[in-house]
Amino acid sequence: MKVGPRAQRSRTKPRARMCGAAIAAVFATVASLAEAESPVAERDIGEALDVESDRCLDHAVLAPSVSAWLKRDRLDARIRVVVRYEGDAISYSFFLGDAFVGKRWFRDLAHACPDVVQTLSLAIAVAIEANFLSAPLDASPEAPASPERESPPPRAEKRREQAPPRPAREEAPRWSLAAGPLFSWNVLPKPTLGGVASADIAWSRHLETRMSFLVAAPVDIALPVGRAQAQLFAFRADVCIAIDISAARARACGGYATGLVTSNTTGLLDDRSRLFPWSAVAGRIDGRVPLKRWGARPAEWTAGAFAAVDALVAVRRPVFLVDYEIGGAIDRVDFPVLGVAPSAGIFFELP
Repeated sequence: MKVGPRAQRSRTKPRARMCGAAIAAVFATVASLAEAESPVAERDIGEALDVESDRCLDHAVLAPSVSAWLKRDRLDARIRVVVRYEGDAISYSFFLGDAFVGKRWFRDLAHACPDVVQTLSLAIAVAIEANFLSAPLDASPEAPASPERESPPPRAEKRREQAPPRPAREEAPRWSLAAGPLFSWNVLPKPTLGGVASADIAWSRHLETRMSFLVAAPVDIALPVGRAQAQLFAFRADVCIAIDISAARARACGGYATGLVTSNTTGLLDDRSRLFPWSAVAGRIDGRVPLKRWGARPAEWTAGAFAAVDALVAVRRPVFLVDYEIGGAIDRVDFPVLGVAPSAGIFFELP
């Protein structure tokens, strides 16, 4: 039997359609495989943690501990963990991109700092493992609660007896020592160099006290006849308000300074050496940057650098009077009222 042209065309069309569908399926499969094999953006665990610094907790301590518990150094770049103090608890919130995933609280703050860090980092690692590493990540969680509206869950209460209140988290005061050169301008009749050494006590995150000793190098004071020399020795006590700015620590201090001005005269009829009282109201702004740490908290040593500017308003200052005994002629040298003393140096924070 002879097949006509119409019959041949009817057989060719189904084959062409099948070939086109097969080619489309191949392209779709290749595209899906390429998308599945595309690498997921990652970053260091330290970059995923947003930690509120505290005497017992900071980013440099918590990040390595979480990494050790997870046994990995990198996470999906969308994962973010925010750690904050909330009253007598520490909260840690989880985000995937801009989506809020969940929030938990850690209340066991009465132990030593290393125990708090280890336990908190384990809790964060377990939560990361459960929420992000055990299943494919979904950037659209179902009906997430707003982290701003959430409140810490109520504590479990015993029926028969009330649990004793947990003692407030206490931390021993931390000492630090600092020393460095200073430039004294308008404190003595002429600018001069000097040095300052201090001992500081941090009573809390924001309250510190400071005791310091200042020495200004001698300055020469020219007189019409002869010369005079003056030098300042002073002790100072301050109360400081401190805040943490990133890795640095800034302070604003106010206090009182008191000391002695030594005076030596030469080239006069009667050369003398005398001591004059000196005192001033003092203000100070300084900043500290840690450069090296040894050990782990609470037995941690820190070394760093500081820079400061001091303002001194003299409330008691000497006056030099030189009597030439010639018709009552007198030379008068007044010490300045307002002076400034910038300084810089190193500090050591003791455990």
